[in-house]
Amino acid sequence: MVDWNIFVRETVMKRQSRTYAQTSVATLSAPQDVDEIVRLFERLAAEEGWEPGDNLRIDRHRSVYFAGRSDHELAGGLQMVLGDGSNALPSQRVWPEIDLSGRSDVAHVVILALRPEYRARHGLFWNICVEMWKYCVARGVSEIWIEATPKTLRLYRRIGWPLEIVGDLRMHWDEPCFLCRMGTDEVAAALTSKAERSAAYKAVVDQAGPILDEPLLTKAA
Repeated sequence: MVDWNIFVRETVMKRQSRTYAQTSVATLSAPQDVDEIVRLFERLAAEEGWEPGDNLRIDRHRSVYFAGRSDHELAGGLQMVLGDGSNALPSQRVWPEIDLSGRSDVAHVVILALRPEYRARHGLFWNICVEMWKYCVARGVSEIWIEATPKTLRLYRRIGWPLEIVGDLRMHWDEPCFLCRMGTDEVAAALTSKAERSAAYKAVVDQAGPILDEPLLTKAA
């Protein structure tokens, strides 16, 4: 799940390049750091009225966590479950007919959320997403799967995420959601296209570096 309030502020994307110097994103590995961000996710989910049950913990052993910090304070982050070629992705609990258990080139974004006081920090959302894309490209993940309410889906597409609806509208964490996917190469193409017309998106592409360069797009095509 994603807090759509992030998008209301982030789509403005003002002073993007300056913000990069004030924030940082790290991949977590230490158990105490993972504990901290999981507790934060649980708190933010409760504040948003989501009902994840044990879904923020049950796949912890095969999850990657990206922590966004501002002035060294944990501001939020992202949890992503990696396909391992044998176990089902979390989405199969709601859409059991969409079986991705045999694939190791897919990943599922479980949650992306920021603390309310950091949602106006333009750029932090994009920093986290860029690090996720870098991680996926480096590890051969070709598709990213995510749930989206109709409202967040419109916002995703507005900011350039090339999401395709794969699963019909069903209740997920007590909200009606579609199951969606996007290819990592498609993300690169979409953002590169926007960067040609927008200085703010050019900053995102510059932040991503080689993963959005033309050689990658040629190779992935």
